[in-house]
Amino acid sequence: MPKGISGNISGKNDKHLTPKQMLFAKEYVYNDGSKTQTECALAAGYGESGAAVRASELLNPQKYPLVVRYIQGLQADQRSGHRQRQSYCGSIGRSTKR
Repeated sequence: MPKGISGNISGKNDKHLTPKQMLFAKEYVYNDGSKTQTECALAAGYGESGAAVRASELLNPQKYPLVVRYIQGLQADQRSGHRQRQSYCGSIGRSTKR
């Protein structure tokens, strides 16, 4: 097989995320619904003409399972971080009350 050819006929990267995919996922998770999925794709650097389709594809676990799993991981990290902050803030409030 020639150098640089993976044999992946689908053209999809099934081994690791690209920088654009990672940025899309972060935009999607960390903007708390203030951006549409299309706006997240645009912010990640996808072209304006295909951003809506690309965003939909990136969120499809059949087409891009690595992206979907990465998003789920970011969401889990975000939830656990939120719980830790709530716990910390609650303990501060309790320790100052006398």
